[in-house]
Amino acid sequence: MSIRIDINYINSLSSRLDKFSKKGQHTYNCRCPICGDSQKKKNKARGYFYQKKGGMFYKCHNCGFGSSLGNFIKQFDGEMYNKYRMERWRYGDSGFSNYKKPTSDEMNMEMSPPKFRTLQSQWTIPITELDDAHVAKRYLLDRKIPNLTELYFTTHFGYFVEELVPNRYENLQYEDSRIIIPFYDIEKNLKVIQGRSVNGSELRYITIKIEEDFPKIYGLDKVDFSRHVYVVEGPFDSMFIPNSIAVAGSDISSVCRFLPELKEESTTFVFDNERRSSDIVKKMEEVADKNNYGICVFPENIEKKDINDIFLSGIGSDEIVEIINNNTHRGMGAKFVISKWKRC
Repeated sequence: MSIRIDINYINSLSSRLDKFSKKGQHTYNCRCPICGDSQKKKNKARGYFYQKKGGMFYKCHNCGFGSSLGNFIKQFDGEMYNKYRMERWRYGDSGFSNYKKPTSDEMNMEMSPPKFRTLQSQWTIPITELDDAHVAKRYLLDRKIPNLTELYFTTHFGYFVEELVPNRYENLQYEDSRIIIPFYDIEKNLKVIQGRSVNGSELRYITIKIEEDFPKIYGLDKVDFSRHVYVVEGPFDSMFIPNSIAVAGSDISSVCRFLPELKEESTTFVFDNERRSSDIVKKMEEVADKNNYGICVFPENIEKKDINDIFLSGIGSDEIVEIINNNTHRGMGAKFVISKWKRC
């Protein structure tokens, strides 16, 4: 009886689920309503209903959301969930006898909207939807930042973070205007966000980890490890260099351990061009000491401090890549050039 009830409710939901189809006797497929599934490929459908332990369960292979059918319905439609819960209680068999009859207060309560780890929020707006004169969009246009479709804006950074990862970051200012930069993993699951201030805050960048053990690496959803990879410091810089990722302040050695795909012979680290920064010099020397990765040491005629500034000076992306390739060093040779560079 339980499986029959579950299937009846799945069929009831089917008209509201995009790309819904039956794949097997007790297997159904649809575009995930939790994460919205692929935004680039509208025919992608990675949400699945399947049988397990006498009942039906749901799993999305895009966002990773998984639950019993009851919890899925609860997220999707609170009124339907109350009816489902009552019916399952009435026919509580096949291991579901622990379903308790809802109280009258529970039956009449208003279900709160679900909160998911996504940039689509009441607190955010896509940068592309802002007027060109808006302070956040104006900043990005002035810096000639490409890929604006990947960026968002919020006037309430603290509220957005609280919605995304409740009770973890309690000292943030709730009313704080910031550009939101999303960090995804290889499968385009949101792992980190970075907020860039547009209101003169002393904390220009605030980085929020959704998963504590995931390093702050930007661009994993776009990089091709079979080609030469450029590792830069900031997400904006990476947008000007093909096939690049940004470490965004992450410890270099931990990045290398996390990404065994980074082959020494086909990876170049491009640090900011700040020879007076002891932190940057230390990172460059760390790479040169422990590995044989390529390290770019910018020549003296390049005075701008980072890739974005170099681009704004009139040097195009192809020429920047050529400069990087012509000034890449490894091992002992890199250590010698770095030692000379930092004293200039």
